Parts: sequence; C-alpha cells; structure tokens
Amino acid sequence: MKAILHKWKLQQDTDRIEVLHMGHLFFVLLAMVIGVFSGKAISSIIQILVLIPFYYLFTKTKKSLFYSFWTFASLLLVYFLFKIFTLSFFSTEWILFALALIVLIIEMYMLFSPIYYPRVSWWEYDFRYRNDLKIEVNFNESKFKGRLTDLRRQAGCVLLFEDLEVGNEIEINDNEAGLDFKFNLEIMSKRRYSLGRPIHYGVKFLFPNRESKLRWHEFVNMWSNIGHEKRMTKFKKDTIQNEA
Repeated sequence: MKAILHKWKLQQDTDRIEVLHMGHLFFVLLAMVIGVFSGKAISSIIQILVLIPFYYLFTKTKKSLFYSFWTFASLLLVYFLFKIFTLSFFSTEWILFALALIVLIIEMYMLFSPIYYPRVSWWEYDFRYRNDLKIEVNFNESKFKGRLTDLRRQAGCVLLFEDLEVGNEIEINDNEAGLDFKFNLEIMSKRRYSLGRPIHYGVKFLFPNRESKLRWHEFVNMWSNIGHEKRMTKFKKDTIQNEA
C-alpha cells in the first residue's frame, strides 16, 4: 500500500502533527526521567526500554499512514490513562502524563480525516448495505464511475479505478439517482493498495460561494439519512433471518 499526500497544501498540517507526535514523546520521557530520580528507577528504566521501540514503530506507522497507527495510538492512550489514574493527583509525573494524553488526542483528531485515513467498511461485503454512494466523476473532458465512501470534516474519500494525480480538481455528481448534487473537489491524497482494486483518493470539498456551502450541509444530512436507512434495512434483514 502506497500513500501520497499533497505535500504543499498539507505541509502546515503535517508539520503540526509532527510537533504533536514529538510533544507527547517528550512529556513521557521527561516523566520517566523524573521517575528514575524519585525512587522508581527500575520501573522507569524498564518502561523507557519498552517505550523506545514502541515509539519507533509508532512513528513509522504515522509517517507511512498505515492503519496500524490507530492500534498503537489506542494502546498509548490506555497507557496514559492508566498512569493518570495510578499516579498521585497533580504530581509532576501526573501533570506530564496528562499533557501527553491531551497532545496525543489532538494528534489523533487531526489525523481522523478521510484525507489521511479514509474509513474502510471491510466488514461489510454486501455493497447494498455499505455507507457509500455511487457517483459520476468529471475530470477535464472525461467521465468516470466511482464511489464516495467517506464524508467527514469537509473531506471525503472517492474510489476510482482511473489513475489521477494528487492536486487535480474533479467534479462529482449523481444525477442518475435523482439526488441532484454537484461538488468541486481537490485530490489531497492517494492510496494505491493493489492491482485490480480501486484507488482511494482523499478529497477536500471546495466552496467557491455561500450557496455551495449550504448545499454541502444538505448533502451531509442526505448522506446521514441514506446511511441510517441502509443500517435499518440490514438490521431488519438480519432479524428476519434469525427468526427463520
């Protein structure tokens, strides 16, 4: 799997994420060093020896935008919470772990976007119940069939078999289904998994005027309603099958 980002457009965000990543590492190591000099030398040294390779792998998953980033982040989150609940309230170590937890949560929030990590419904094999939408993609004079599979924070994920470049602007619509929407998007990231599978494009919605922003809010509501209807339909189907 290869992920490509629009480096120029996302440079500021990626720089902030890097600072945050190094920030919670700094707070944790500082807390461990304080622990060494406060009568918990063996315990602190063991934790440092475990955290160093852990952070090395964690950093690699972040740089490559592997989905295993969320596994490492969740484990670190649990560790920080454990330390916060076991250390003396408002001690120096407690404050450092609390700061590390806050910084980690901010980093996770910034990365929780279709541009960095598109949501993949790998557990749902039946396309009828996936929370995605068939769309038509216009690029220059060409038209492609694709799917919109994620929609969060004014960004989304478009699946296409066609190979487009990061930075290209595209238009999506779905007049065939009677939903009557049309939006301009900019490709901010690109994930290629393997041959024979569509390319995942992390896209940013563009709003040239206030009207397009209002249409966006209507579209988000429509997306939520469609997803809810699909979940309810699948729930009813599963209930009927279980009763049978």
